Amino acid sequence: MDTLQTGLDDAGRAISATGLSDSAKLATFAAQLRFEDLSSATVDRVKLCLLDAVGCATFATTLPWGRIVTDYAVSMGGNTEATVWGTAQNV
Repeated sequence: MDTLQTGLDDAGRAISATGLSDSAKLATFAAQLRFEDLSSATVDRVKLCLLDAVGCATFATTLPWGRIVTDYAVSMGGNTEATVWGTAQNV
């Protein structure tokens, strides 16, 4: 939480002395961030994190509870616009 917090807004979110909630400050930072602003170490770490996430999600589809989640998502129906990683299932 911001050390300059002055109170809560109408929805109960913290507001700092700048008048922005922590969420709004983070959103502003993210919206203004450019790839060129990132260090090469940051880019390398994000690549590893994404690779890890894809690997974990793909492996999870081979486990019983991963299949349960996939079957549930398929049973919910929908527009079938997305493919479940590691499967031929569309949800």
